[in-house]
Amino acid sequence: MFLIKDKKEIRKLLIPTFYFIVAVISVLVLIISPLVSPRSYFFAISCLIIVVINLLLLIKNIVPYFSKLIFIGIISVFIVFGYYYFYAFLDIRKTYYQVEKEINMIKVQKKEGKRNIFVTRHKDSVNQYNAITGTANLTRNKEDWYTAWYAKYYDVDSIDY
Repeated sequence: MFLIKDKKEIRKLLIPTFYFIVAVISVLVLIISPLVSPRSYFFAISCLIIVVINLLLLIKNIVPYFSKLIFIGIISVFIVFGYYYFYAFLDIRKTYYQVEKEINMIKVQKKEGKRNIFVTRHKDSVNQYNAITGTANLTRNKEDWYTAWYAKYYDVDSIDY
């Protein structure tokens, strides 16, 4: 703040600074929570990155010689996060298509009049950011709640794989 000569420019920093503090607090709350899935951090960290970039761009306009340093920092952050989220995206997309295939198999067999459905179960995800990781899913036991619910939802007697 001591580098800023114009007091009007300081006012432009107040709201982004407030958002920055809120974003940091939300990340800290997730860190100290006893049970949090790693994918819960995605939104808080994304907001934090947006706020930091916004603040850096405001500071760049106020203190011009920070421009190159800010640009290098922003590119570095995008490279690191881009690497992790690219593989997470690919895994989520693969799971989506596999689950869609399961659902289509159920619908086709149901149209054929079958009441006991057989599907090719999707592979479990190895990525911690995938929404299906750690959730209930189809099992070989037809009495398990998720398998029974899935069959009831699609109005069939059973679903097996």
